[in-house]
Amino acid sequence: MPTLTIILGLCGSGKSHLIKLIASEIRFDEGFLNCKADHEWLFRALKRGEDCAVIEICYCVESYRKQFLAELAHRVKKVHVRWLCFENDIRRANANCRLRPTRNPKSHMRINRRVRKEYTYPEGATILKVWRDQE
Repeated sequence: MPTLTIILGLCGSGKSHLIKLIASEIRFDEGFLNCKADHEWLFRALKRGEDCAVIEICYCVESYRKQFLAELAHRVKKVHVRWLCFENDIRRANANCRLRPTRNPKSHMRINRRVRKEYTYPEGATILKVWRDQE
């Protein structure tokens, strides 16, 4: 049975770093929620028995998770879903956003302020500390 690893966390929490460490050749980064082509690719890979990994900040919000899980259950009959969730630590996540030289930290910090209010952990999730380069 294939494993689908879903990584949740605020911007700057360490999701992109972590997904590189996941033993999966098929990985999807932010923007997965609204990319139906990526959904199709994921479902085909899982049906072939391939392990996959997804980063999607919107899945921090339970209603988006439930919608995706319903689609997954309808499309792929046998799959193990593993949740890796970074703690909801806006202070550390925003500090990491400010350290990024090539991205817009203010935009990511605005996203964090919105998402943190509704960020919940799925049942059975592994909760991870926010990665921090300077500590």
